[in-house]
Order: sequence, then structure tokens, then C-alpha cells
Amino acid sequence: MATALVAIVMLYPFWSATRNEAGSTGVLESLEAMGFFTTSAIVAAFILGVALYCRSLQKCLSLVQPSCQAMNPKMVWLMFVPFYNLVEDFFIILNVTRSIEQEAQSNKHLEVMNSFGRVSGFGWCIAQVASLFPSFLGVAASFIALILWVVHWRLIIKVNALLMIDGLDAKST
Repeated sequence: MATALVAIVMLYPFWSATRNEAGSTGVLESLEAMGFFTTSAIVAAFILGVALYCRSLQKCLSLVQPSCQAMNPKMVWLMFVPFYNLVEDFFIILNVTRSIEQEAQSNKHLEVMNSFGRVSGFGWCIAQVASLFPSFLGVAASFIALILWVVHWRLIIKVNALLMIDGLDAKST
């Protein structure tokens, strides 16, 4: 039901041609103003970014002990399923965070971590949903989501580096 609601909210600007108080028709007008090539480049960069982020999350889940994995590492690619992803992202972040927390209980390399991504991860998920609101609120939420997404991604990269040290230690003994 949450996915259906998100789909309706996301598609509304595409079938509603009414103008708001500022005279803007919303998403379609903005895309048209940027032009095909600029819009295509932004979309391509976004898709590439999400793919690299998913790869980092999958690597993270693959590096934790199988007994600590709260989800199958391949499931992070559900972020690419339109509409569903806005709901599923919360579960992905929850399960990645749980996996890292479980791993930290027995992995000395993760002792240096004071956060496992719960705040930045859920923060970008919430801001992403809030970005669906029209007007300044949606635009501001989009920027906040982007910033928190990058913060979370950097944290995952750090965790991956620490988990790889553990893997290197095991290979050297």
C-alpha cells in the first residue's frame, strides 16, 4: 500500500497540468527547460551513482560474516525498482545497519566506528520521500537527501575498508 501511495504522489505532476501560485507546472516544465541532453546527463549520472552505491552496500553485506547478514547482499539492487524503492530503501538501510552492528560485536576493526549509518541512512530515506512534496519543501528535501546519501555512502566505504582489513588479516595467518 505504501508503494502504491508513493507511485500516485510521484506520478501526479506528470498527469496534472495545473499551474501553482508561482505559475510553474512542476516537473515536466523543469525538465523541458533544462533540455533533453542536460536532463539525460543528470539522469545517467544519478543512475550511475545509485549503481555504485548499491555495489558498495552489496560489498559491505558480503564482507560481514554470513551469520551477521540481515539480508542477502544482492537484495540491495531493489533500489532500482521504481516506486517500490522509496519504501524498500528503509528496509535496505535497516538491514545493512543491523548487519554492521552484528559484525561489530566480534570484529575488532569496527571498534573505531561510532556510527553504523542508521541516522544518515534513514535521514536520506526520509528526505527522499519528503522531496516528493511540491514547492520549496521538496527542493530543500532533495538537497538534504543528496547530502545525507553521500554521508552514508562514505560511511559504508569506510566500513568496507575496515572489513577488508579483517579479510587481509585472515589471509596472512
